[in-house]
Amino acid sequence: ARQEGRSLSNSIFHTLVVTCQSNGAVPGRKRTNGKAKPSERQLTLPFGNGREAGNGLGVTFRDSKRLPVHGWYPYVEGFSAQYVTDALLRFDSRPKNIYDPFGGAGTAQVAASHVGLPSFYAEINPFMRFVAETKVSSAAWAQQHLLVWEKAAGKYLEEVAPQRLRKAARSVDLAGYHAAFPNRDFFEEQHLRELLAAVRLAEEIAGRRQHVKNLLLLACAANTVKSSHMTRRADLRRRRPDEYKTRMVDVSQFISSTVSSYLQDIRTLSTPLGSSAYISSDARSIPDSVAESIDLAITSPPYLNGTNYFRNTKLELWLLGFISSESDLGPFRQQAICAGINNVSAVRGEPRFFPFVEKVASKLDEVAYDQRIPKMVRHYCSDMHAVLQQTYRALRPGGHFLLDIGDSCFCGVHVPTDNFITSLAQDVGFECIAKNLLAERYSKDSTQLTQVELVFRKPTSMNCRRNPAATGLREKIRQFGASLPYKEPPYTKRNWGHPLHSLCSYQGKLKPAIAHWLVNIFVPQGGSVLDPLGGVGTIPFEASSSGRFAVSVDKNRFAATVASAKLRPPRLEDACRSITELGNLIAETRTSDEDYAAAEFGLNARVVDYYHPDTLAEVLKARKLFLSRSDWPDDMIFLWASLLHILHGNRPYALSRTSHPITPLNPSGAFEYRPLLGRLKQRVETA
Repeated sequence: ARQEGRSLSNSIFHTLVVTCQSNGAVPGRKRTNGKAKPSERQLTLPFGNGREAGNGLGVTFRDSKRLPVHGWYPYVEGFSAQYVTDALLRFDSRPKNIYDPFGGAGTAQVAASHVGLPSFYAEINPFMRFVAETKVSSAAWAQQHLLVWEKAAGKYLEEVAPQRLRKAARSVDLAGYHAAFPNRDFFEEQHLRELLAAVRLAEEIAGRRQHVKNLLLLACAANTVKSSHMTRRADLRRRRPDEYKTRMVDVSQFISSTVSSYLQDIRTLSTPLGSSAYISSDARSIPDSVAESIDLAITSPPYLNGTNYFRNTKLELWLLGFISSESDLGPFRQQAICAGINNVSAVRGEPRFFPFVEKVASKLDEVAYDQRIPKMVRHYCSDMHAVLQQTYRALRPGGHFLLDIGDSCFCGVHVPTDNFITSLAQDVGFECIAKNLLAERYSKDSTQLTQVELVFRKPTSMNCRRNPAATGLREKIRQFGASLPYKEPPYTKRNWGHPLHSLCSYQGKLKPAIAHWLVNIFVPQGGSVLDPLGGVGTIPFEASSSGRFAVSVDKNRFAATVASAKLRPPRLEDACRSITELGNLIAETRTSDEDYAAAEFGLNARVVDYYHPDTLAEVLKARKLFLSRSDWPDDMIFLWASLLHILHGNRPYALSRTSHPITPLNPSGAFEYRPLLGRLKQRVETA
C-alpha cells in the first residue's frame, strides 16, 4: 500500500478488482447501447496514478445510508462516508483535523467524529447546518447522556403513536403553510397536520434540552419529503402517477422508525466522538482564526449541473422555521456558489477572467439556448477560485485537499470542470499530485462524462508556491491576490523584516511583508521603484535592500526624514561622530520666547506637559536647529529620524513622560529629566 501510495483498504479492494477482472468475473456491469456503464453502486475508487479504473464502492451517499448516524437524513448530493474514512488513512501521517468547505449533510464531519478527530466546515444552507450539527454535536451529547436521551425518545415515541398523533393533529394550524406555499398541495392535508403535530410534540417534550429537540426535529425533517407528494431524485419534484403505486404514507410509522434507528445508532457508538465547528456560511470567506490550522480538506463541491440545492430542501427549511415563504430562497441562491442557472443574477457583478474558462464560455455564448449558461460557467469558476484560495489559506504547509468533481456538457459543448479546478488550484498555489478516476457518467445527450478525485497539496516551500508560468502582469496580479504570500509564516510575525523598518514609529505604516512581496513579484532584479506617496519609505526600503533602485517622495517632512534615514543609513562610526557634532550645535543654540510659545501647542496635552523643563529646553534647541536648514547630510538625517522616534512613548528610551508611542496622547507619570543626547546615542547604536 505504501509503495503505491494507497491506504490499506484501497489496496485490498484493488487486489480484489484486478483478480475479478483477470478471471472475467466483474459483477455489477450494465450495458447501455453497447457501452459498459457502472451501476450507481459500482463506481470506481481512486487507484494509483489514476490511469487504471475498476468497479468499486461508490462515492455517492448510497453506501452512507446504511451506516450509523450517516443515514439520519437522506441527502442525494452527499458523498460516501467510506470514501472519507479511506482518505483519513491514505497519507503517511494521520491528519489531526479536517475541513469541508461545503459541509452539506455532514458526511466528512461525521466520519471524522467517529474516529475521534475534530472537524470544521462551511455551509450556507441553514437546514443542512442543522443536520450536520445534530449528527455530530447532538449525537455526541446523546452518547454522553444516554439515559436522558432514551427517556425523552421513549416519551416521544408514545406521543407520536398513531392514535395520539392523529388526535394532536386536529388542533394544528395550517395558516403558516398556506402563507408560505399558497395554492401548493405538496401534502395530503392529514399527513401535513400529523407532520406539524410531530414537530410541536418534539418541541414540547424536549423543553430546554436543545440536543433532544435537535434529534427529534431531525427525525421529523428526515421524513418530510417521504410524507409528501414530492420525490427527490437529482431535484425535488412531484411524483409521477406511476411512481410508488403501492406507497402508503404513515407519518407516525415513518417518524417512529426513524427515532428508533437514532436510538439504536447512538447505543452502538463505542468511542468518544470528535467535535465539529461551523466556521462560515461562505467558503469564499473564512475567519483568520483557522488560517494554517487544517491538516486535510476534503469536499464534494456543487457540480456545474444546475442543481438548485435550496429548492431541494425548501420543505425542510420551512418545516423547521428557517424560511417563511419560497421567496426567502432567493437570497440563499444569490449568496451561494454559482452552480446553476438560477444562481445567475445581476447582483453578482462581473466574474474573474480566466483565459482557459473563456475559451469554453465563448463557445456557449454562440450555442446556448439560455444565455445564463455561459454566465454560470464563468461565475462558477470565479467562485471556485475564491474557495480554493481560502482553502489554501486554511491548510498548513504540506496539507492536502481532496476534491471530488465531475465534468459537464451543455448544448453539445464539453465543460471540463475538473481541468478548470486544477488550473484554478495551481493559480492559487496548490500542487496537483493526483487525478484519479472515480466513475464514468453520461449526460442527457449520452455524452460520456467522468467523475474524478483531484488531490492537491499545499507546498511547504515558499518558492514552490509561486507559479513560474505567471510571467505576465495580469497573471502576477492574480497570483498575488490568490496566494497572499505575506500571510504565510514567517511573514505573519509582527516584527518580521529588517529592524530599520522600526527606526521611527509612524501611523498607518504598510506592513513590511506586503512591501517585500510586492517588490519581489512585480519589480525585476535591477529594476527601479518610485513610491509617490512614500511615507516613511517601507516600499522603497524593501526595494533598495533587495537590490533595486528606489525613490521615495512625501510632502510630510517628518515622513520624508525617516524615509531618507532608512534609505541612506550611515556607518556606526559616522553616526557616533555626528552625535558629538550635534551636541556641540545644540550647546551653541539659544532658545527664544517664540520657541517656548510654540511648546504651548497641543491637542489633548501641550508640548510643555510632556517633558521635564530641562529636557524641554534641549528638545526646543534641537527643534530650532533642525528647522534651520533642509540640506542636512545623511548621517545627521539619521540622527533626526532617531530623535523623532524617542520624542514620546512608553518605553525607557522615550524623552517624555509616559505616553502612547505612535499617537501622542495625554502623558502621565512624574516629570523626570531625561538627557536628549544620552537617550539619542542609545537609540542610534541600537538602530
